[in-house]
Amino acid sequence: ATARAGLVAYGDFDNAIGISVSRQQIIVWRREKGVEKVLAMEEAPATARAFYLRITARKGSRFQCAFSTDNTSWKPIGSDVNGDSLPPWDRSMRVALTAAGPEGLQVRFDWLRIDLVQP
Repeated sequence: ATARAGLVAYGDFDNAIGISVSRQQIIVWRREKGVEKVLAMEEAPATARAFYLRITARKGSRFQCAFSTDNTSWKPIGSDVNGDSLPPWDRSMRVALTAAGPEGLQVRFDWLRIDLVQP
């Protein structure tokens, strides 16, 4: 029940913004200086067989999270998150897949796609 999997804009272990899904809920969270805070939460659709997660970056440091159950209709969760302080000064931003939960946890990601869209 505590297991979750997700997509993260990653500065380092202590600084990240992500969207994660469990059987019960979808959350948008931020970890800043090692302290994690839930920014938005929604019940996960009980009938969904799969979840698609998306983080869209705008203006270099504004992040919007969304999810879909069919990869066609997307629902934003929460408002834009400011990521100005996300990567420490000596590191660059990265994209990561994440899993959290009890020891032995297994999650499955079918694919990852990164699109670069020029303004």
